[in-house]
Amino acid sequence: MVSWWFIFSFSNFLFSLYIIMGSNLRGRDFNMTLHWHVMPKTGKMFADKLVLPGYRLPESYR
Repeated sequence: MVSWWFIFSFSNFLFSLYIIMGSNLRGRDFNMTLHWHVMPKTGKMFADKLVLPGYRLPESYR
């Protein structure tokens, strides 16, 4: 049986890993890309995307 302490420690570890991995992204410019697929009831399925440039991640978070 897994103890509550192990689950709590593991979830804290994952949260810390998430923070560390994203720390190099602060203040960076990025493009947001939206992908979508349309599947009509009749006819051919198609996909498209839209790139929205000019976004910047904040330098700090509250």
